[in-house]
Amino acid sequence: AREKFIEYLRKNGLIEKEEKITQNVGTSDRFKDPVEVLPMEQWFVDVNKDIPGRDKSLKDLMREAVTVGHNNDPKQKIEITPERFQKNYLQWIDNLRDWCISRQIWWGHRIPVWYSDKKTRKQENKKTNESVEITYYVHGTTVDNENDKASGQYDVELSKLGIKQSKELKKLTKDKKFDVVFCSDLKRAVDSAEMAFGGKFKIIKDKRLRECDYGDMTGCDNKKVEAIEKEIIDTPFPGGESYREVEERIKNFFKDVQNKYKGKKIAIIAHKAPQLALEVLLNDKTWEKAIDEDWRKKKAWQPGWEYISNNSNSACVDIYVGDRSPKGDDWEQDPDTLDTWFSSGLWTFSTLGWPNETSDLKKFHPTTFMQMGYEILFFWMARMILMSTYGLNEIPFKDVYIHGMLRNEKGKKFSKSDKTGTDPLELIEQYGTDALRLSLLLGTTAGNDSKFYEEKMRGSRNFVNKLWNVSRFILMSVDEDKETRNKKQETRGDANFKNLSLSDKWILSELNIVIREVTKAMDEFQFSRAGETLYEFTWTKLADWYLEISKVETGKDGILIYILTNLLKLWHPFAPFVTETIWQQLMPLELPARAGDSRPQGRPEALASGQGLLMVQKWPKADEKLIDAKSAAEFEKFQELVTTIRNKRADKKIEPREIIKVGVKSGKYEKLVKGQKGVIERLGRCEIAEKGEIEI
Repeated sequence: AREKFIEYLRKNGLIEKEEKITQNVGTSDRFKDPVEVLPMEQWFVDVNKDIPGRDKSLKDLMREAVTVGHNNDPKQKIEITPERFQKNYLQWIDNLRDWCISRQIWWGHRIPVWYSDKKTRKQENKKTNESVEITYYVHGTTVDNENDKASGQYDVELSKLGIKQSKELKKLTKDKKFDVVFCSDLKRAVDSAEMAFGGKFKIIKDKRLRECDYGDMTGCDNKKVEAIEKEIIDTPFPGGESYREVEERIKNFFKDVQNKYKGKKIAIIAHKAPQLALEVLLNDKTWEKAIDEDWRKKKAWQPGWEYISNNSNSACVDIYVGDRSPKGDDWEQDPDTLDTWFSSGLWTFSTLGWPNETSDLKKFHPTTFMQMGYEILFFWMARMILMSTYGLNEIPFKDVYIHGMLRNEKGKKFSKSDKTGTDPLELIEQYGTDALRLSLLLGTTAGNDSKFYEEKMRGSRNFVNKLWNVSRFILMSVDEDKETRNKKQETRGDANFKNLSLSDKWILSELNIVIREVTKAMDEFQFSRAGETLYEFTWTKLADWYLEISKVETGKDGILIYILTNLLKLWHPFAPFVTETIWQQLMPLELPARAGDSRPQGRPEALASGQGLLMVQKWPKADEKLIDAKSAAEFEKFQELVTTIRNKRADKKIEPREIIKVGVKSGKYEKLVKGQKGVIERLGRCEIAEKGEIEI
């Protein structure tokens, strides 16, 4: 466009001088083309205007959900982790301007607005000097409305909510100008009219604007009336009237209005049936369609409906809004689409069957946990809060976890256009799915960016292999016939954890401390801390120490299965595939059950029903009775002694396979040597003697 414009100026001799200058020109992130700014009409959502009947704006809804709770209910308060992002969120909300929701792109939800004049995008009212412009309002909520009773022509009072709504309508229509206001002569309509327009416009009561006479069904359950609405279009309610009769009196009313108020603007406050009659008379609808598209079915209230009446008793609205196209050939839908974040803001409930009240919607909304990157905190989280609190009157979720951005080893953001990204499928093929998952979880903190590189993947792959080998060792250790296993249980410790050795007490204590710490970290969304705690226990404490000791001390089947069972459950969120595979190998083992232990029993039917899957098992709970600080302190001395022996061997460059004599003179190890002599000798590759090549 720029080049063509310059060429036009050149051809017409309108350029006096050309020179090169440096200027900032906005370009497309993806294609690097200059961005041309075009002024166009757009649709906006007013975020500062009070919502009718709720005394708060959309901005207020978004703010209160994370501060005091939706509708000031602490149970409807959204917690953000890390907490510092709440300040960022509120700062954005406080400075929020009206939201432009229209986009000039092809893909997306098309804006549900139709115009009746195809020649212009925003059409003019089709009116003449003979036309009467009508704004139709419904009366406020009544006591019967709140009790779901069909009032008909019974003179019922406005409820407290109805009074509030009528006063709110006064605020909403403060800038409106009418020549006259008509209302039904029923008290609920009269009171609504007086509260909304009293003292400002002339109000005329007209009994032709009354609700349909329900006859014998007056005062019954409103659902019963709605169930037979289409049946009484032509057939009157028993002792009452039909919708056709309502249509006739409304038609007579408009004949009088047309004669007296040509070229004027009027307001009407009345009921449901008269408005349906207007849809039939002025919008060329059938009664069936008017009933089906009644805004009350979708609770799509709005502050006034616009109609135009002329001599032919037909009218055309300026703009039609709805989820289906209006009847007729002279309508054209707005070509714009909704902002992506408008559509995705509906995600928490639109996926659960809304607007129908489905069992999924009742069960799963609001959802418990939501995670997202900080760069879409305002675009997505705020819009989900807006949509849910406005549309469903409840929060969309309870906890939000904000993660950082993934960057390459040079700290640059992953980007397709810059070709700085890495294909995860290629990484999975090379290193495995669990290794990729671990690499993304370990070493990261909430809300902070993290670097991702292949060396990290290799480390994660090595650990997954370690977990597999640890599990394989345990499974092979207990993979014996039941008779042999039970004999071992009788001689050395059993599944009820009696006759435990020092190492048994230590590992059981350490495992339950890990269960407690990992659970706490997960509850606090400290996923990296949880994984690192598990990593240290699995590699260092279990693999490097306890499994080595188990090669010396026999009869540990019950303890090993107990450890593996809980370890797989703890690791499953971090490495779901390898843990599930190991779990299926673990299930067939039938060791004596520990009291209160829900150990898997390996039944084929459990697998077939899905109950045998690791992913549906209960999360482990720490057994505080097994946490033994005294044994832990004693085992630390054991580790210290073995480590000292190993270090001195290394200092003397003694071959690993060579057995040497070690003299232990230190008094602090005297009791330990007596009780753990065989284990010390095995792990230290030595023989405890009075004198040795190494003295400690």
